[in-house]
Amino acid sequence: MVATVAALPPLASMDFDWQSADFSYLANDTGQGFGTGSPLELHAAGWDFSWLPDNLPPKLSPGVTFYIPNLPDIPTGGSVDTNVDPSKGWVETFDHGPGRLSRVWGEGVDFSVLGQVTIHRTASDGDSGMMVPPVGSPDSGNGYGLFSWTLSTAGRIGVYADVWPGTDKWPGPELDMLEFTPEGKAYSTIHWKAENGTADGINAFSSYGMDGFDATQKHTYSLLWKQGQLSGFVDGHQMWSTTDHVPLDYAHGGENLALGIGVQTSWNKQFQDAGIDNSITIYDAGWSPIG
Repeated sequence: MVATVAALPPLASMDFDWQSADFSYLANDTGQGFGTGSPLELHAAGWDFSWLPDNLPPKLSPGVTFYIPNLPDIPTGGSVDTNVDPSKGWVETFDHGPGRLSRVWGEGVDFSVLGQVTIHRTASDGDSGMMVPPVGSPDSGNGYGLFSWTLSTAGRIGVYADVWPGTDKWPGPELDMLEFTPEGKAYSTIHWKAENGTADGINAFSSYGMDGFDATQKHTYSLLWKQGQLSGFVDGHQMWSTTDHVPLDYAHGGENLALGIGVQTSWNKQFQDAGIDNSITIYDAGWSPIG
C-alpha cells in the first residue's frame, strides 16, 4: 500500500468512557461521582475539555496520574510505503447479512439494505454492534496487517470502529480507529492494560485527533498494525502514527485483534439529544497481512 501523508495540524482528544474498578460507568458530564483522586492533566490544541472534572475517581487508579501527552507532529509531504497482501486476507461486503462480523448484539442492527449494515441508536436505547467473534483465545481475530472499514456515520459521540482483544478480556489491547468527542471531532485511541497492583490491571490509553474530512460522508478508515508501530489513515491519507504502546500480535507473543463497529449510548446519554438518531453504516470491511 502506498499512502500519501496528509498535512494536518496535530490535535488532541481523549476517550470518555471512564470506568471504575468494577467496570461500571461513572458520570462524567458534571463531575458528580468523581472524588479527589489523581489529577487529570490535559494538553490539547483547539479542543474543548471544559466539561471534564478536575480529578479522576480515586478508586480508578489511586496515586497514578492519567494524562494526554502532546501529540507528535504529523509529517507533511512524502509517502508511506507498506506492502500488504490482500490475496491472503479477507474482505466482507455484507451481501448476506453480517458475514464475518457474526457476533451481533442490541436491537439497532439493520441488515435490510443489501451490501451494507446500519446501526441506529438514540439516547434512550442500549448499545448495539457487530464484530468478528473474539472466541477467547489469543490467536482469534487477526494479527499484524491492515484493518479497514468503509463507513459513513452521524459523527456523534458513541459511534466507534475498533479492533478488540482476541481473548475478549479487557483492559487489554483495544485499538479504536474512529470515535467522536461530544463536539463531533473524530479521533483514534490506543488502549492497553496498565499495572495497578492487581491481576486485573487498569485501562490506560493515548488518543490521536483526526481532522480534514466530513465523517458523515463515506470514507475508508484504515489501521496499519506493524511490529512496534501503529498508523491511522482516512482514504489513504495518514492521520497519525505512533510507536508508543503498540501491542504484540499472537505470532510475536501477544494476542490477535477482532474487527468491529457499534454505537454505545450507555455512558454518553447526556451528550445526545433525546430522539436524535445516532448511526454508523458499514459498506465493507477487511484485513490484509503484511506481505
